[in-house]
Amino acid sequence: MKYKGAALRRDGEEFLDVATWFTHVENQVPILAKGVGGIQKPFYRRGSHLAGSVPGQATEGSFDIGKVTESVKARIHIAEPRPVLLVKNFQEVTEIDDVLDLKSKVESALNDFIASRGSDAPMLTMEAKDYPGAYTLNGLYTLQGKALSVSCKVKKGSVSVGDFVVTGAKSKLPELVQAVLAKAKELVKP
Repeated sequence: MKYKGAALRRDGEEFLDVATWFTHVENQVPILAKGVGGIQKPFYRRGSHLAGSVPGQATEGSFDIGKVTESVKARIHIAEPRPVLLVKNFQEVTEIDDVLDLKSKVESALNDFIASRGSDAPMLTMEAKDYPGAYTLNGLYTLQGKALSVSCKVKKGSVSVGDFVVTGAKSKLPELVQAVLAKAKELVKP
């Protein structure tokens, strides 16, 4: 919600009007849901029993719940958006399949990292095919005996922001997963 401007009713001054606020939510939720591959359509029921509101209000059947002055706006701190990193796909080159389940291991490590940092986490992740403005991590790997080599690409949208290769022993897969994640985190910028 953008209390600093988008959902305010302007009538010479700025007010937090319930109908304006709910209508803003009604319009924004489908856009946000689409970004994570979902469909949501909230319905704001405007009852006719609310008609006859206080004279001078811009929205019939509504009421103000606050006045937003410049000093109030200055005290509203909205968190800066953090980048989103989606782990998209990992495949072993010859099998054209994720035979080591590397995607889920990297996702799990990323989720653990974010959970350990809490609100101080420098990035977010989610289970989604796509998200506007998100970074994506994809990888191809080869197994040669006990050796494992993972080639990764990080993109922001359709633009590549970097490539890297991590090598190690298949028996040390947890350490290799952490190395992949560390390199990817270096490429994700706020």
